[in-house]
Amino acid sequence: MCGSSVTGTVDHYLPKEDFPEFSVMAANLVPACSHCNSGKKGRTFRGATPNERFIHPYFDTLAGKPLWLTRIIPPYEAAQFEAAPLPGLSANHSELVTFHLRHVLGTQFDRNADNLWATYPQYLRDEVGGTAPVSPGRARKEVARSLRTSILTSGENSWNASFFRGLSEDGEARKYLARVARTLTATPLPL
Repeated sequence: MCGSSVTGTVDHYLPKEDFPEFSVMAANLVPACSHCNSGKKGRTFRGATPNERFIHPYFDTLAGKPLWLTRIIPPYEAAQFEAAPLPGLSANHSELVTFHLRHVLGTQFDRNADNLWATYPQYLRDEVGGTAPVSPGRARKEVARSLRTSILTSGENSWNASFFRGLSEDGEARKYLARVARTLTATPLPL
């Protein structure tokens, strides 16, 4: 439901407390990570408008295309992260994605973004290698490669794809990461 690469449980799309008649219906059981299934959404399943609801992984056809990105909020030395619908979505889809993200993403998403942000400069340094400069252009290419890899390994709407999609849109954040990477030493590969 949230884009985490960790699954292993199912959650009730419609809360079983409110809809006991659907509690064992297969279409009401959706893949979930343990964090989503532990109560982030609670008994919430809709908002005030028809578009304020969760995206259903079986019935909503839009779930197969990119829907969101992670905005990186300066100051970059203590960056914060915000899940946001992709620009260009229709108003209805944007409202749907906003509601979904607001009600399923929890602290694990924030920790994942923090970790990617903190470790990516070293990744850039290692990919460029040695003492070669880490230019903003090279950072842009590596972010594009990381986005492609994330989509292939975890899906269009995974946390990592969202993070790198946001980073690919944010030239200032990439420049900051390239500057940090230039101060680091390449890490030797283990034998």
